[in-house]
Amino acid sequence: MIEQQKRKGPELPLVPVKRQRHELLLGAAGSGPGAGQQQAAPGALLQAGPPRCSSLQAPIMLLSGHEGEVYCCKFHPNGSTLASAGFDRLILLWNVYGDCDNYATLKGHSGAVMELHYNTDGSMLFSASTDKTVAVWDSETGERVKRLKGHTSFVNSCYPARRGPQLVCTGSDDGTVKLWDIRKKAAIQTFQNTYQVLAVTFNDTSDQIISGGIDNDIKVWDLRQNKLTYTMRGHADSVTGLSLSSEGSYLLSNAMDNTVRVWDVRPFAPKERCVKIFQGNVHNFEKTIISANAEVGSSPYSPVEILVPSRYSIDINWKVAALERQIFDFLGYQWAPILANFLHIMAVILGIFGTVQYRSRYLILYAAWLVLWVGWNAFIICFYLEVGQLSQDRDFIMTFNTSLHRSWWMENGPGCLVTPVLNSRLALEDHHVISVTGCLLDYPYIEALSSALQIFLALFGFVFACYVSKVFLEEEDSFDFIGGFDSYGYQAPQKTSHLQLQPLYTSG
Repeated sequence: MIEQQKRKGPELPLVPVKRQRHELLLGAAGSGPGAGQQQAAPGALLQAGPPRCSSLQAPIMLLSGHEGEVYCCKFHPNGSTLASAGFDRLILLWNVYGDCDNYATLKGHSGAVMELHYNTDGSMLFSASTDKTVAVWDSETGERVKRLKGHTSFVNSCYPARRGPQLVCTGSDDGTVKLWDIRKKAAIQTFQNTYQVLAVTFNDTSDQIISGGIDNDIKVWDLRQNKLTYTMRGHADSVTGLSLSSEGSYLLSNAMDNTVRVWDVRPFAPKERCVKIFQGNVHNFEKTIISANAEVGSSPYSPVEILVPSRYSIDINWKVAALERQIFDFLGYQWAPILANFLHIMAVILGIFGTVQYRSRYLILYAAWLVLWVGWNAFIICFYLEVGQLSQDRDFIMTFNTSLHRSWWMENGPGCLVTPVLNSRLALEDHHVISVTGCLLDYPYIEALSSALQIFLALFGFVFACYVSKVFLEEEDSFDFIGGFDSYGYQAPQKTSHLQLQPLYTSG
């Protein structure tokens, strides 16, 4: 069960909430709200306008907390909780009434969450993600109880069965529709579609799966006969959303042809199953997937981490150290180190991008480069300390034999005094001889210490990259109470996306 008592979290930024508006009028003699009702006394205050029918604190409530676009949200069957998810890979749970607090965060996906669904009694929450998996969550404890793995590309849609065993169907960019029993590890049935599948749902009795995708068709798959039963055609572009009516007789579909259609999916319906067409929902140039819902209280698709602390500052420190090394090598005309430093800066940028964008492959490449970088800096130390057969007199190693320059620190080290030697016979044409004295630390040791620092940072970076890659690959999940169990505390996101709740009025 979700604990109601939790330790006080850190101070959070204030979010403006639209308060309920009260418009009061001064009543006159004989005035009243309507015929047959008790008339108001003169001077009494009366509420203007129709009475509110919603229990929301205000007609429109703003929910802030996501760090990226919100792709989906679903109400709990009891109507008191809202789950939302999107590009930031997080599933946020909100209280619908009161201040609409975000009371919990579910972490575990390593890709954007494309769709959410509660099962019939609300005990479980299903989430489909671009990490090629579907997660099953205990909605009371927030624990991930199952991860369904089997798709080879993005999972765009999932839907749990309304009754019977806890089955769930999924549709993916790999062109398959899969049926899962959460009590088993692998999919129990797979239907191969020609093109990517963007939306799936069950029929009312959960013996058929209905799917839609980029081939513009809606297909009905029979689970007992394990084959395609029939196809409903009419949409002129990709079908992005499917929703079955509460009694199971009609299907609502949305497509990128800017239409919403109602289909008769009863067993013995006429051959022409499309019974109504609505126009007006517009897909813009981004072609964002928009889903359809046939029930009030569910939100459609809206174009709306375990992370290591201080990862940005760590990467920035590595980059600053690499730039510092590059500058001094450039001043000393050390062309071999300049080339190596340039490659290292590119690798650090790749590592930062992989960390920010959750790309484990980039982090693995970064870790592989760090092994080479450690070897190069070990060679630099041995070179300047003249270990073995190495000698500083072999200038071609560092300058590719293009100049006689050596380390910049040779003349600019701490305490060094440079004195020109005039009329020296050792001076070559266009060159001069200098005498360097008084250095507190000779330049070979400065170069060796600089390389040692690079090795230390590289080893630390290697461990960091391996750890983050492991986190991303294993999708280590957690349940985070805001200001509660998270050992790092809650940090307000720099960029937030919002949800808005507002009542929907229907005529009786």
